[in-house]
Amino acid sequence: MYISVATQVHELIKEQQRLRDAFTLHDQTERELQTTLALAINNSQDHERTYREKNKYLSLITGVVGGLLGLLGSSINNWRHRKDIKVFASNISNQVNDLQNTIIKLNSVVLPNTKDLQGSIQNQTDELLSEIKVQQEVLQENLKAMKSALSDSVFHACDADKCCCDLTSTRMLNQLEGTLNSKLNYHTSLNVGLISSLIVLGTVVLYISNTR
Repeated sequence: MYISVATQVHELIKEQQRLRDAFTLHDQTERELQTTLALAINNSQDHERTYREKNKYLSLITGVVGGLLGLLGSSINNWRHRKDIKVFASNISNQVNDLQNTIIKLNSVVLPNTKDLQGSIQNQTDELLSEIKVQQEVLQENLKAMKSALSDSVFHACDADKCCCDLTSTRMLNQLEGTLNSKLNYHTSLNVGLISSLIVLGTVVLYISNTR
């Protein structure tokens, strides 16, 4: 029995030793893994720090280059716009000069014609007015002569005892006088309308010539 107990104790001691060795091995492995993890963390932090520094300088350089390129592009665009504006302004100036020259030429051509036309219209108006006055005077003289002649003939044809005119002759005389007056008024209004039309036509022509 003592031998069996000693055997069991010896086996327990062996098992205890094996467990100690296993524990020592696992403990050593854990320490190595912790050391490796710490080194990996340190390396990762160093790598991240280096990457940040590189990116920081790279982003700074990229921002500076982008700003310079943007400034250069905006300068080129402004230069092109100014050039286009100058070309456009020169074209407009040339067109304005051409238009002014054309207007001057048209005025030099139109103004003499306008003055001649105005003078001719004025002369024609004066001639028509003088003719109208002459016609009115002639008609009035003819009317007076006819009235006096008819009056004399009617009074000679009257009865010597009664010394009065025939009513029929007097009525004919009045009708003739009214007809002559109406014709005189008609010719006068016709001539006045013709003169007014000529004046309006001349005014329109002068206005059109001046607007051109």
